[in-house]
This record gives sequence, C-alpha cells and structure tokens, in this order.
Amino acid sequence: MEKISLGTLGGSSSRTYATREVTAGQVSRRVHVAIAMWEEPWKSGSDAERRGWIIAIDGGKNRRSVCEDGVAQRDPDPLAVEALETELGKMNISARDVWVVTGKRQIALRSLLQKAGFDVSGSFSPQNRAVRRATSLMQRRRKATSIRVPEGERRRRRKAAQEAAPETQWLPSYSRTEARDVDNVTISCDASSDTHSTGSVCFVASTGDYEVQTQSTSASIDDLELVALTKALRYAVRVGARRATIESDSAGALAAAHGMHKRGTDGRRRGGIRGNVRRDYYEAWSAATKSLDVTLERVLGHSGDPLNKAADQIAYLAMRASVHPQEASEAALRKGIATSLAEATAGGAPQERTSRRRRRRRRGQGHRQPCETRNQRQ
Repeated sequence: MEKISLGTLGGSSSRTYATREVTAGQVSRRVHVAIAMWEEPWKSGSDAERRGWIIAIDGGKNRRSVCEDGVAQRDPDPLAVEALETELGKMNISARDVWVVTGKRQIALRSLLQKAGFDVSGSFSPQNRAVRRATSLMQRRRKATSIRVPEGERRRRRKAAQEAAPETQWLPSYSRTEARDVDNVTISCDASSDTHSTGSVCFVASTGDYEVQTQSTSASIDDLELVALTKALRYAVRVGARRATIESDSAGALAAAHGMHKRGTDGRRRGGIRGNVRRDYYEAWSAATKSLDVTLERVLGHSGDPLNKAADQIAYLAMRASVHPQEASEAALRKGIATSLAEATAGGAPQERTSRRRRRRRRGQGHRQPCETRNQRQ
C-alpha cells in the first residue's frame, strides 16, 4: 500500500492551505472583518434551502458593526460582498484598510473579495478581532435553526452528515513519559474533532513528554479539551512535579474548569460537556492540588506559542490519520509527532520561557493572567 506523505496528512498540500496562513500585515490592519456563510432548509422541510451571511466588522473603539441577511438564490456570495462594501461605505472605510477572514471552504467568496481589493485569509483565526462576534452569532443562528426545523428533518440532516463523514480506519494513540521529579513543568493541551464520529486529545509538556489519544466520539470540542486538561493534570502528578502551568486555548473548557473549582460538580451534562468528563476532571484537579501548585492559563490558538502549536498539530494529525489505513498513514503520523515535539522543545525553550514569565510576575509585569491557581502545599 502506498504511504501517505506528511504534507498530505497535515493538509499542507491542499489548495486552501496557503490561504489559511495569517501574516503580521493582516493582523496590523486597522479594520478586521469576519464573514460566516450559512444555509438552512425552509420551515416546510422541503429540498429548497435559504442561504445567507453574517458579517462582523471591528474597526476599533466605537467602530463596530454587524449585518446579516439571507436569500433564496443559489449563489449568495456576490450579494455578501456587496453588503460588506455597503456597510464599510457607511463607516467611511476603504478596502485597503481591511483584513477579511472567511471559512476555509469559501473559495469562491474569497476570490470575489480579492477582486474587490480586500486582503483575505481562509480561516477563522482568533487573531482577527471580529471572529468572536461572528462565531457567537453563527452559533445562535444554528441553535435557532435546530429548533425551527421539524424533528424528522433534523434526524435526516444528522444522518446525512454522519454518512458523509469519512470512515474511521484506526484510532492512533501514543504517549511518552520519561521525566521524573520535575520542579516546574508547563503543559499545553489541545483537541481536534470532525464533530461527527472521531476526536483526538493531546498534551505536550515542556519536558518533551506528550500524550495523544484518538477515540470514536461525537463529543463537542470543549468536551474533548477538558479531557486533555484532565490528562495533563494526571501527568503532572505522575512525574512528581512540584509546580505545573497548564495551558489551553479553549475558553469553554477553562470556564467549565473554573466553575468546578468554585462549586464542584454534580456529574450532570452542562455546557455541551458530558457529566462523566466533568467528574473525571474534578477528581484529577482535586488529586493534583493536594501535592503540587497548579495554574491554568489561557493562550490564544495559532498565536505562536510553541507548546500549544505542537499540541494542536499532533491532535490534528492523529485525527487525520484515523481516516486512512494504518499501514499507509502511521509512518507520516509518527514523523509529524517527532517534528512537532522537536520544534516545541528545541534548546529547552519552553522551560526557559516559563522561568522568564514567572520572574516578570514577581516584578508585577506578567503578560498573561492565570485563570485559576491552587496551592495546598504547606
């Protein structure tokens, strides 16, 4: 069987990969725009669909705007571009001052935006200030749509989505635990999911240790991110760490964790996170804080943090490998894991980075605030 290359496994050879790269020039633009396209069936449940857009504009203080609309036309992209130009015209903003992000599959829309003079990238990067607003409105629309659509139609759409998902061939799971009696460790967590049948969780430690686990699941991404935090806590205890900083780019998982630190858990499903996952996390947190100092920190995804980047890459590669035969994809996956770990821990950078951050905090100049700290050591 022909082996799959690392580029193919990681998606870097796809035609949309280059459009997802974010540049410093884009981030520095005065105005950020996020465009989310949607489609939904008519309330009757017929085959006809209505398509539309949500456009969030962030031009800085007191210069924010949102517009959304829908049409019955097959191709709403030209109308979405026209709506964006109209809204920017009201705010007296030209295309050269704007950075626009779209969904990675909106190739035709990006082409129209580029022809209109906009700087465009094909991913909802958290570095774009308008992304959070567009994502929030999109989630609200999806929830409202699921309520309006008849129950039989909802079942049909879920079944169609499951049938369209690639079949899982194997479930990659690897780990390495070599560190012992660690004074201070930084652990970054991440997860990846196809939202239908497969998800992977990963953590990468500043010691060079890691764990990635792929499983058959339809759990939400926040659910999987909390599983990764649980694994990181157990790892910190396992290696005898005295202090641990655990990083995550998931606001949902960190919010769930913070809530449990204050109120405990009743083992029920809340916020899209399963009850048993919440219970496992709380037990791991309670056990860890009896023997070490633990700090949870929020980091921005895809923002250059070396450990977070490695955890993100490994989780994504494991999920991608799961839909290819093991004999074809395992070699590329192992190579990708080794490369990601080498880049994250080159020259001991993560440990030194943590040390510098702690020194800045002592001087009152820390650049990131911990979400939660717990110290029960005497």
